[in-house]
Amino acid sequence: MTKRPTKNIRNITETKAHAVRPSVVDTSAAPSVSGLGAQSHNARDVKYGTRDGNGQRHTCSGAHNRSSPYWQSAIHGPDTVDDRCTRLDLNLCMIDDAETAHDRFGETQLEALSRKLQQHKMEQGVNRANRDWIEASFAEWNSNLDECVSCMTADHVAFLCVAMADMLAVRDALIVSLVVGGQTTIGTSAMLDMASNPQDPANVARMYRLLNQSFNDERCFPDRGRCVCGIDMLEAMAGRVAGRFEVQPLTVAAYASWWLGSEKALGYAERALDLDQGCTLARIICSAIAQDLGPAWLRQ
Repeated sequence: MTKRPTKNIRNITETKAHAVRPSVVDTSAAPSVSGLGAQSHNARDVKYGTRDGNGQRHTCSGAHNRSSPYWQSAIHGPDTVDDRCTRLDLNLCMIDDAETAHDRFGETQLEALSRKLQQHKMEQGVNRANRDWIEASFAEWNSNLDECVSCMTADHVAFLCVAMADMLAVRDALIVSLVVGGQTTIGTSAMLDMASNPQDPANVARMYRLLNQSFNDERCFPDRGRCVCGIDMLEAMAGRVAGRFEVQPLTVAAYASWWLGSEKALGYAERALDLDQGCTLARIICSAIAQDLGPAWLRQ
């Protein structure tokens, strides 16, 4: 079987004039995203199966991780409250995962949480506030990936969806945690560095190196179980938030699905575009699918 030439991949986050721009493949000749939903492609479908050697599919994490110093102030406020419910101003319930698995956060709640994040940035500085805001959520995300747990706790869902909507570097760090191949693993500390300070040259270089190698090296197979677990978490997250906060979880799910060669990628990307026609990364994914582009490991 003749291999198709590998397309160059760009870093998801490019710093230009102090702006973060999402970009995954060279799309200079890519068609417009309009109308791509009706086109077919030859991507391989990934069968979403069980998560562990015993054939058990885990669905919810049982522990709340609130190590971030901003957790109490952002969710609870300065007061100590019962662990089953937060302050009434946000009304984010902290009940058992089994009880909150299908709860949705209203857009008003999430916008209030977004304002808390902006307030922390003004008070503490952008990099420190960003890092403290996402630290506990990234820790749970990685723990779930390691343990094949496909549902995040309710409070972390809210924090991550707000962070992704307001900081694309958070979205990009989640993508890197899923798709890097070979023997490379991305821990919470590295994710925090890339997400909280995306314009740092070292972080830009690291993200580019990881993505470029994973995209162009046919020996870099993704960890399919890890990707599928992450996609499941993201789909569940998108189902529990509203409005603009749903866009980025769907986009990350689209990217990871495209990376696996799953036909679900186009559906996720189109859902993101239905919510926000300006989502550049979702458009790029649609263009890549239309051109039958994918990482090198799929073109063997």
